[in-house]
Amino acid sequence: MRSRITVTAAFAAVSASAVAFSPSNMDLVGSSCTFFSKLSQEKRTRSKTEIKLYRKFHDYGWNKLMPENLDLDTVPESLRSNLSPVKGAPQGTNVVANIRSLAQFPLLGKNNSKAPKVLRLARSAFLETQSPGNEALITPMTIHVLNFVVFPNPSVREVNKKNGGGGFLGLPILGADVVSLPGNKHLVALDFQPVLPLNVASAISGHNAANLFPSQYSHLEKKLHAIHAKYQNFEGDVTPLLPWGGDIPPQAQRFFSPYALWTRLGDNDAIK
Repeated sequence: MRSRITVTAAFAAVSASAVAFSPSNMDLVGSSCTFFSKLSQEKRTRSKTEIKLYRKFHDYGWNKLMPENLDLDTVPESLRSNLSPVKGAPQGTNVVANIRSLAQFPLLGKNNSKAPKVLRLARSAFLETQSPGNEALITPMTIHVLNFVVFPNPSVREVNKKNGGGGFLGLPILGADVVSLPGNKHLVALDFQPVLPLNVASAISGHNAANLFPSQYSHLEKKLHAIHAKYQNFEGDVTPLLPWGGDIPPQAQRFFSPYALWTRLGDNDAIK
């Protein structure tokens, strides 16, 4: 139970930073954390099967990027959803896949017309096992996957003076993956992934020796440092709130920031 609530809060904290690249969006951070706090309280008191396990995360993030009265999805409606019957399951049980993409973000500049266009593209891929009643079917043998990626505008950058010098430092890519696989295996990876390699030693040690954000967004880097320290601080004798998911292969370390949250959950209460 504690692990599930912890993952929910961590997802909220990191996802909220994705829409906070400009001062006009700072109110979204507070509202995001409030939403997921209420969601955690709701789940703690619910004993019935949960509906749409990870769709709530998807819908909340998507609604923060696209107005409800506009359909700016770049994926043709006929291609947004597909389903496949689950073999060996009751008739009407399907694995449903949804994909959406967004390249316009009118909500992010609604309070400041001069705010820089910091986002280039948001893309979500969502997959869940559904019962014949179109509700999320949650058992140790079902599949549920949420992949949410937000790509920054590459024109928002500055000369890289710290990370070895030379080149440019741009905004990182938000990547959020929440995965449930058959066998009661649950994986969570949340990170602002660097577009260009950071100082490798700092990424491995977890020390903030290299910049992840351009200087005008350095306050967000401080927030990420605090989030990471809260959930996966392995220094000292205090047990981290989220267990480490396992060593990242050396050849892949360049794609992760020092603030990556990466965990595996496999206990019987992970879904509940």
